[in-house]
Amino acid sequence: MDLAWDVEREGGVSLVRCRVRNDDAVPRRVRIESRLDGPVLPPRRDGVPETGWDEAGVTLRLAPEERR
Repeated sequence: MDLAWDVEREGGVSLVRCRVRNDDAVPRRVRIESRLDGPVLPPRRDGVPETGWDEAGVTLRLAPEERR
């Protein structure tokens, strides 16, 4: 797995962007959790959190060479 991230802070809010890539030849599951104080606010579509997100972070299943 290859993971990169950056953090932008403004007005007491932190926006964290992560990029993860499965560089293995088999599917992998990855769990990304926040270590920051405060709630995790997942990306939403029509007010509904994206699949895989919970109050602590996200669990993803990545195919070989897949990036998210």
